[in-house]
Order: sequence, then C-alpha cells, then structure tokens
Amino acid sequence: MKKSLLILLALIGFGLSAGAQDAITIPEGAQIQSLRNDGKSELYIRGCDDGLRLDDMNNLYGDYWRFYLVGTVNSLLDVTVKPYATTQKIALRKGCGYVARYNNGGGDIFVRIYITEMVVNKSDEIIGATILYQTGYLSRDEIERARVEREEREASKIFWNGDAVSYPLLRKTLLAKFDSDNDGKISRLEASKETSLVINTKENMRIDQTGIGNLTGLTSLIFNKANIYGEIILALPNLRRFTIVDNEHGVKSIDLSGCVNLDTVTISKLSIDNINLRNCKKLRHLEFTSQYYSYINEQLNISGCTALEEIISYFCVRGKVLNASGCTSLTNFYTMEFNEINLSGCSNLERFFWDKDGTDGYTLSKINLDRCFKLESIHLRNSKVNELKLSDCKELSSFELDSSAVKNLDLSDMKHLYQLSC
Repeated sequence: MKKSLLILLALIGFGLSAGAQDAITIPEGAQIQSLRNDGKSELYIRGCDDGLRLDDMNNLYGDYWRFYLVGTVNSLLDVTVKPYATTQKIALRKGCGYVARYNNGGGDIFVRIYITEMVVNKSDEIIGATILYQTGYLSRDEIERARVEREEREASKIFWNGDAVSYPLLRKTLLAKFDSDNDGKISRLEASKETSLVINTKENMRIDQTGIGNLTGLTSLIFNKANIYGEIILALPNLRRFTIVDNEHGVKSIDLSGCVNLDTVTISKLSIDNINLRNCKKLRHLEFTSQYYSYINEQLNISGCTALEEIISYFCVRGKVLNASGCTSLTNFYTMEFNEINLSGCSNLERFFWDKDGTDGYTLSKINLDRCFKLESIHLRNSKVNELKLSDCKELSSFELDSSAVKNLDLSDMKHLYQLSC
C-alpha cells in the first residue's frame, strides 16, 4: 500500500513538473491560434490585408509577408528584434521564435511569433502549428531607447516643483549656476537668490521656456556669442536687462513680451525672423550696437512700449517691418533700414529723420505717422516711399520729402507748416 502511494505521488509530481514546464507566458495583447498545414486555412493579423498560411512542409508564408528566424527561445517575450533581412517562407518548429514583417506599400507591420506546439493527428502526423503572436511590440533597441528616455525625463526635472529642462546643455548650465548645495535640484530659494546669468557656450543650445521661467530672481540675462538656436520665449517677472551678442544663424525669434519689468534690451550682430517686445511698458532703452549689421527678417514689434524714449541703432539694423505704434514717450526717430515703419500713435514724437539710399533691398516704402500729435519735423530722403500716412499731425512745421512715388498727400490741416521741400 505504501509503495503504491509513493508511486502515485511520484507520478503526480512528474505531471505537475511537466505542466509547469509547458506553461505558456502570454503577454498582454498577444493572441494564440492553431493553423493547419493545408495551404487553405489562414491567420489574419489586425492591420494586415493578407493572411498567413502554412504549407504541407510546415513552412509559414503569405503575400507581402517576410520572415526571420530568431531561434529557440523560452517565451514570446524573448523575441525582441525587428529585422529587415528576411525570407519569403520559413519552417516552423516548436519552441522557436520568429519575426514576421508585412508591407503591402503602407508601411511595415512587425509580428513576433512563438510556436507553442506542432499539432499532430492520431497517426502522429504533423497537421499544423499553434502560434502565439503579437503586434506592436518593442525591439531591444526600442526598449533601450525607452529606458533612456524615461531616465532623461526624470533627470530633466531639476526644479523643486517638478518642472523640467529638456535640453541637457541648458540643464547643466543652470545646475552649475543655481544648484548651490549640489543635490541635483534647484530649490525655490536657490532660484530666487541669483540675479544674473551669462550664457556663452560654443555648443548648440536651446532655451527651455518652462525651466527658465522658474528663475524668479534673475534681473540680467546675457547671451554672449552663444550658439543659441530655435526660439527664446521668456516671462521672467524681475528681468530688467536682456543682452544678446553675436548670434547670426541659430535664433529664429525672441519673445520678451512677458517680461513686465524689462528696462533695457541690447542687440548686436544678430540675424533673426522676429523680435517681440510688445507692451513691455517699462522698457526705456533699446539699442542695436555693433560694427556689423543685425537683420530682422520679418518684424520688430515694440508697440505699446510706453516708456521707450529712444531707439539707438547706429545705422546698423535692417529689417522688413518695424511696429512701434503707441510708443508714447518716443520723441525722435532716426534712420533704421526697414521696408515698413509704423509709428502711429507716438503722441510725443517730434522728429522723424531718414537719410539713406535704400540699397541692398532694405528700401523704405511705407510710413505710418498717424496721430503723432506733436510731430514738428520730417526729413525723408528716399525715392521709394509710396505710402505716407500723416493724419492728425497738425503741429508739423518742417517737411522735406524726396520721393516721386507718394501720391495724393494731404497737408491741408497742417497750419504750422512753413518749410516744405518736395
């Protein structure tokens, strides 16, 4: 009796062991299906118009399908490749992993395959295979990239509130400047203590708006011959001085309209599409200074800068559109090589002076001086001006115009005009 019980327990133990070995790991999203080797039954994969078939030699094939043998694997999860060097047919074996690639012109669809068993009939003849398969899986390289990206995302969260700085070089620069306790994070106190930041890297750097925005203590930001590219968009509540020197190719636009306490902007040797300083109501000084030109390909917008008294250009800035409307403290305007200049609503402007031959494509063609109520003098020597707006400029007393293109200029309301040269 005891011997029979031991034999029975041994058989049960063997059965459990065998069952454990045959256990199949089915990843989330994977499916399993048996396929007969008659060349007729088909396995259809979601997203693929053509199915998979099995011939009488147990070769897997299908229109627009290619195959790759991974080899003997323990489970479907071990199939982590996405190869392109493949064959049109492939022999199936139990315990082997494969990759199938489908492409009928609409892009690659990869399917990883694991053969759980070869199906046999009562005569032990193989009549098909049971296939565990999955689409949308990650290759080893993709898994590694995802891991690196996760680590990078975590490493980028350098501020106390979880805000990230996406660009590694900027992150390194900010940590070196602000992380005084070297803990890899910038606390609220650390962000508020430093008042100035100078960036002069020779490597390409992008400026992360979210990260920079936490530096509430900054009053001065200087880019000195730094290879900044992309956009600079800032909303620093205490920034008073912004300087950018020698960036001819990288920066596409600068937007400081969110810097409500900005006082001084200095620009030198810059080529850019747009500069937006709109409604920086405390801006008093805007200076373009260099022995080289700065180019503004689209627009310099300083409209609504009500404290701006003067634009210092040293004749070294060129651009398409200058919008300085509503700069109510501006008293004088001197030559700046823009195609269009809008000074409408500059209610304290007294003098407009332009004396340039308009070469190199930067020819002044449109001027808007509407509602410049205190304008007394216009000196304009440019033969290409074809649009000049002067409504409500009733204090104009001296007007020198060298342009045959202006038509229908109405000076009837300018009762103080005593000097006219056209």
